Amino acid sequence: MVLLFIGTTGSGKDTQAEILAEKYGYKIISTGQLMRDEVARGTERGQQLHEILERGGWPDDAVTYELLREYLAANPMQKIIFTGAVRRDSQIPMMDEVLAGLGQKLDKVLYFEISDQEVVQRLMKRGREDDTEEAIKVRLQNNRDNIQPILEAYRAQGKLEVVNAAGDVEEVAARVQEALSK
Repeated sequence: MVLLFIGTTGSGKDTQAEILAEKYGYKIISTGQLMRDEVARGTERGQQLHEILERGGWPDDAVTYELLREYLAANPMQKIIFTGAVRRDSQIPMMDEVLAGLGQKLDKVLYFEISDQEVVQRLMKRGREDDTEEAIKVRLQNNRDNIQPILEAYRAQGKLEVVNAAGDVEEVAARVQEALSK
């Protein structure tokens, strides 16, 4: 099964992905991590990515999805959870194309829905330097601006499951199991 987890920072999507990976053997794939790995390898493309990321930018979608295509071709797997792999609705066909080229498809999209208030409380607890209340609210607004068209597209495809991400880890894990069983 190929899954896509989407939700704002602090929604718990990464924690829930880790639970499924440990419990059922899913492989978690983050396009951000693929980029960091490429930078660490010191390739020419990695050096270009480093410069873009250092400026606070985000690489062109073509580069991102080429990295993803190469990784999946070199590491064939059937149980995948993508996190951070679709950040704009324009990326949906690119993700579909990468998977189709490898004889796979996206089975379900889980959206981790959570209130801004709960996210602010969670992120303030973890105490990172960039987790000021104002910075968090800006990130939340940016996420809202980009997420709605993605949700609408996956809802139209019949792949979207909305998971209430409020509450403790175990409560959310039970909701994730319920969503996956539909």
